[in-house]
Amino acid sequence: MPLTFRKRIRIFPGVYLNVGKKSVSLSTRIGPVGKTWSTSGRHTTSVDLPGALGYRSTTTARSRQAKKDELTARRDAARARRDARRAGR
Repeated sequence: MPLTFRKRIRIFPGVYLNVGKKSVSLSTRIGPVGKTWSTSGRHTTSVDLPGALGYRSTTTARSRQAKKDELTARRDAARARRDARRAGR
């Protein structure tokens, strides 16, 4: 059974800061409508409808692969700068 970590902190009525193991998100809720913004790039809109009905739409600003590619490019650029400094000594 994996260990998980999640903490929800109420900032104001209807505004919460959610802290997880890999990301942090800010959630707001006004009546039946909720909106969440996450540091992972995900934005979620949800609407609670009467009865068993509900609606949720999730969009990701960037895919995980795009973020991984960007991180790899940054790491390679930093490595190249470090190697250039070492070669100049």
